[in-house]
Amino acid sequence: MNQISKFPKKFIRQMTLTVVVTFLICSSVLADVLKLENVLFVGENNGSNRGYSWTQLEFRIQKPAIGNKSYFRSSISFTIDADRKRLARTDLRFARDWLQSYKWSSRPGKDDIYLGSGQLSASQLSDLRQLSPDEKIIAAWIIANSDELIEFALNDKRQAVPVASRSIWNQLSKNDFFEKNIRKNLGRHFGTQLANYDKSIKDSKFVLEKQIQPYLKSLKLYDGKIDGLWGEQTLQGIKKFERSVGLFPDGVLTYKERILLRDTAQAVDKYSNPTKVKELVENLNERIKDHTDMLRVEREKSKAKLLKMSELQTTLNKRIAEVSKAKRQTF
Repeated sequence: MNQISKFPKKFIRQMTLTVVVTFLICSSVLADVLKLENVLFVGENNGSNRGYSWTQLEFRIQKPAIGNKSYFRSSISFTIDADRKRLARTDLRFARDWLQSYKWSSRPGKDDIYLGSGQLSASQLSDLRQLSPDEKIIAAWIIANSDELIEFALNDKRQAVPVASRSIWNQLSKNDFFEKNIRKNLGRHFGTQLANYDKSIKDSKFVLEKQIQPYLKSLKLYDGKIDGLWGEQTLQGIKKFERSVGLFPDGVLTYKERILLRDTAQAVDKYSNPTKVKELVENLNERIKDHTDMLRVEREKSKAKLLKMSELQTTLNKRIAEVSKAKRQTF
């Protein structure tokens, strides 16, 4: 009776734990921030005009979503722009590649505007007020990840950034200069969206302590305590993992990335732990022995069947011979 009564309690505890974990994960996924399937570096563009030399890094986001709803486009493209000769420019290009079509009062007759290098004029402020809530969320994501985007582009082996452009982008990403400058000039106009994003990247204490930090530690990507506290070490550990598997290193683990982290950590733990490897080898040897024994039994059964068939054939041949002899004697 006691054993029977213990089962429901144990089952309820396990179900409660599952529900809590699922809720904590889903609650972070459904926040009003940009979620995406993947980020691709498209390439670097550059040129000169009247003595001015520019460079831009182009990216594409696949399957963007705001919270739990899809964005109005299945993919969006955007660029961040700089001067090839000076550290004075840190711009985000606002264009219909990722926005709805707008008429810009700060740049009449043009399809795009470039903002982020300096304080905004009255007409530029007016242009920003046109943006929809979802477009502001995407702008905040680009601003918050601008240095990670630069790093991602410079480390992409498929699309090499020219040496002259690489030099300026390396300088712009040093000490987070690009992001700090664009946050200084645009941050106040996307304050709510940036605050929501900065908050969303911090996983709950429970998820950090029970899942993320232990997995990172087993992969030797995190040296800190498993305490469930968010900090720079945890953030850098997540980014190291994302880089190691070719993902955009924004420090935010999507549901699929969490599963990948778990599976990678468990695989490494399984095959790097001598005790577990020994158990695996022993289990494998036992299965081989069982299989060998089964084959031996089957072979013996086959031999017995063949022997029996041979005996039957011998008996049949004798019987045929006796019948033939009897017939000859009769005639």
